[in-house]
Formats: sequence, C-alpha cells, structure tokens
Amino acid sequence: MKDNPRIMVFRLKELIYTGIFIILGILLIILMVYMFSSKGSSDKNASAGELSTTANDFTGSMKTASEVTTPAETTPGADDEARASAETTSAAPVPESSSAAANQYIPGVYTSSLMLNNSTLEIQVCVDSNHINSVSINNMDEAITTMYPLMSNSINDISNQIVNSQSLENITYTEDCRYTYIILLDAIATTLEKAKVQPEV
Repeated sequence: MKDNPRIMVFRLKELIYTGIFIILGILLIILMVYMFSSKGSSDKNASAGELSTTANDFTGSMKTASEVTTPAETTPGADDEARASAETTSAAPVPESSSAAANQYIPGVYTSSLMLNNSTLEIQVCVDSNHINSVSINNMDEAITTMYPLMSNSINDISNQIVNSQSLENITYTEDCRYTYIILLDAIATTLEKAKVQPEV
C-alpha cells in the first residue's frame, strides 16, 4: 500500500512537466505566428507605399513631359519671320582669305638636327597658328653637356626670349655665350622655316 502512492506521485510530476512544456510550446507558436503576421503586413504596407510613390512619380513625370512638349502659342507669321532672320544670319559667309592670311605657322611640333662634335642634337619648336610656344633640345647627352656647359642654360634663355617677343630678332646674350647662341639661333630659324605657312602661288 505504501508503494502505490509513490508511483502515483511520480506520474503526476511527469504529467505536470508535460503540461508545462505543452503550454510553453503553444505560447511559442502563438508568438511566432504573431511576429510573422505583423512582419508580413508591414512589408505589404511598405511595398504598397513604394508602389504609390512610384506611381506618383510616374504621373508627375508624365505631367512634366506633357507640359514640356506642349507647343507655345505664337502669332501668325512669327515663325516665318524667325525662320527668315535665322536664314539670313546663317547665310552670311565667313571670308576664308582673312583667316588664312592671319595664320603665320602650321600648328605642330617641328624638329631639325644640329651636329656638334659628332653628336646630333634635335632642336624642337612647338607652334600654333600664330605663336611660337616653346623651343627645346632633345637627346642632349653627357658629352655635349661636358663640351658645351652653357648649352642647357642658353636654350632656356633663348626659348624665353623668343616666346615673349615672338621673334628671333634682338635676342640678347653675353660675349661668353655668343658662339652657342649663334649656333642655336641658326638651327631654330631653320626649324621655323618648316612651320611657316607658304604663300599660295
């Protein structure tokens, strides 16, 4: 008689635990259903809001497009007068002889060779249609720099004077650099002859 109540108490504990777990499971399921249903409704509301805003944007763009494409009211004969004035202004020819006569050089970069002690220097002159933009020396090696230490400074000074005055005349130099300046000026003059616009025959 004493063993039976113990067995019944043990089974009641199992039933109580099972009931608690079932109640917790039901609560968990209800909570999950509530969360997913609220999330789905918010997503639907958001998508509906996006669709409405895109629809509003589309209708607004259609309105602006229709407003832009609406032709303006004009008085009769105004279009004909505007066309006639446009034709008269566009029909005025630009004299080609004046623009061609103003050009002194053919735009580009021109070079000529200069021989110094079995070494070849390349004189480079850059011009546009009416201006000398720069004068420089390419491929100047160490032998030329050693033999002619004033060459680099001389070409920089000549380039500055020519660009400022746009002429090879009245180039100033000292007696120490006289020979170097004369050689460089002759080579630059030869290079500029290639760039000059030849008169039409």
